[in-house]
Amino acid sequence: EERFRTVFHTSPISITINRLDDGQYVEINGGFTKISGYTIEEVVGKSSSELNIWADQNDFKKFYAELKTTGRVDDLEAKFMRKDGTILTGLMSAAILNIKGIPHVLSVTRNIDEIMKAQEALVNQEKHYRALFDLSPSGIIVEDTDGTIIEANEAYCKALGYRQQELIGKNIKVIANTDQPSSITNNIKEILKGNILIHEVTNIDKGGSLRSLELKETAVTLPNGKIGILSVSNDITERKHAFEELQKSRQEYRSLSAHL
Repeated sequence: EERFRTVFHTSPISITINRLDDGQYVEINGGFTKISGYTIEEVVGKSSSELNIWADQNDFKKFYAELKTTGRVDDLEAKFMRKDGTILTGLMSAAILNIKGIPHVLSVTRNIDEIMKAQEALVNQEKHYRALFDLSPSGIIVEDTDGTIIEANEAYCKALGYRQQELIGKNIKVIANTDQPSSITNNIKEILKGNILIHEVTNIDKGGSLRSLELKETAVTLPNGKIGILSVSNDITERKHAFEELQKSRQEYRSLSAHL
């Protein structure tokens, strides 16, 4: 009894004891008063319906139906109304227990509003990331530390003439034009140190032609918790060709001028 009361009164989570037949509160802890805004004197002796605690009567019906059927409720997500009229989302578990031969309900409720907000923020971040990933004019790929391509956006695939399904799952070495695999390994090591690597690479497109890409790479955390590499690239092949043609024209002009 002493241990139970210690846990009951010191828990930051809401704990209540109600009579089963009429729902009257027999005892509540500080966790309940904190999230509900009611004082002990305002609650004990009244029922949840009198205080209008349940914001959605469907949650209330589901709670008592499950309680009477199985004798317990596990992790029921429900809406509750505070004293000031604001709504909170709680994760509620309960069980029937007998006190002096009378059935009571012991309920434990955790406020999960902050958790839900955090989850919503993560979902929004994922949506924003997905929109940037899919619509970016720059080529973007995500690969693991072994070089296997996990994601590739449309711009990257288009630059190399591949469809997304043809690149995902392939190793970056297949399309990288390098005779020195060690250079790729060294780049990965630098990225994993937390450095943002900016360099130029030559890749081989689907038709076998060489494409020059200006690349920025950094380490990211993958959905499985492991570290991967995010690469953002711009195809500079035509720009390089134009620059080379300009240099060639300048050299020819200088050569011609020297003979005049």
